[in-house]
Amino acid sequence: MAYGITSKERPGLAKLAEECSEVAQSAAKIIGGCDSADQLAHLEEEMGDAYAALRFFIDNNPDISWNRIANRANEKSIRWDAKRSRRPVANG
Repeated sequence: MAYGITSKERPGLAKLAEECSEVAQSAAKIIGGCDSADQLAHLEEEMGDAYAALRFFIDNNPDISWNRIANRANEKSIRWDAKRSRRPVANG
């Protein structure tokens, strides 16, 4: 398979795409109303698979930088935390 785990060109890219898609599908089920303990456990499993695929992809594609990815993730986290802190808190 092109871009598969054993591919010489961008090894693991197809697996990363597949696993990220499975996270999205699991999240969509929860958003759609299936917010059960079983579905949350399934989401965790899919997130673990996606994390493993991400690690594999980065480790096997030397022009992809963990540092650039971590910096981008930190930038996003700061923005999302700021946005969340501005949200009104419900009385409860």
